[in-house]
Amino acid sequence: MTLVLTSVGVTIGQTRALDDISLTIAHGESLALTGSNGSGKSTLLAVIAGILAPTDGWMSRPTDRIAWVAQRSQVPDALPVTVREVVTMGRWRAWRPLTRVDREIITASLDSLGLETLATRPLAELSGGQRQRVLVAQALAQRAHVLLLDEPTVGLDDEARVLIEAALDAELARGTTIVHATHDPAVAARADRVVRLSGGKVSSI
Repeated sequence: MTLVLTSVGVTIGQTRALDDISLTIAHGESLALTGSNGSGKSTLLAVIAGILAPTDGWMSRPTDRIAWVAQRSQVPDALPVTVREVVTMGRWRAWRPLTRVDREIITASLDSLGLETLATRPLAELSGGQRQRVLVAQALAQRAHVLLLDEPTVGLDDEARVLIEAALDAELARGTTIVHATHDPAVAARADRVVRLSGGKVSSI
C-alpha cells in the first residue's frame, strides 16, 4: 500500500502549485506536511487523494480507499444534517443499504471522538471543535487505507485535540497510512516523518 510520487508537478492557471515532488510514503506511516500558507500542502493532499491530477510526473496509488478531512472552514455552517447523518455518509455505498456492521462502525466512530451524546444534534449547532471531530469521525467510518487531514487540530480546544490525536493513534495501530498538513510543531512532532514544503517544492525531509 506504499504511495509513490515521482517528479510530480501541478500548474493551476498561471501558478506552479507543485514542482518536481518525489516522495515515497510507506504503508502505515504517519507523515506530517509542514510549510507556510501557499507552500503546496493542500495541493499535495489533493493529488494524493486523486482529486487533482498532476500536470506532469506520476503517482502510484495502489488503493482507492482514501479518506480526506478538509479544514472545517470548508464545510457549510447551515448544512441541514445531524451529527450521526454526517458520520453515516462515511459508510454510504450506492449499490447497497447500510448493514449491521456499517451501523456498528458508525457508532464506534462517534464514540471514539466523544460524539455519542451529540449524535442527534444538527451539525450547524455545534462549535468549531465539535464540528471538526464530526468530520474526523466521518473519515474514520470509511475504514480507509489512507487518511488525509488538512490542519485537523488548528484552533481547537484541548479536549478536541486530545480526542482527535487518540483517534489517529488508533488508526495507525490499525495499519492506516496518515498524511496530514499542519503548522503546529507539536502535531508534526508526533508524526513518524516530517516533510517541509516551500514554494511548491520539498525543502527538507
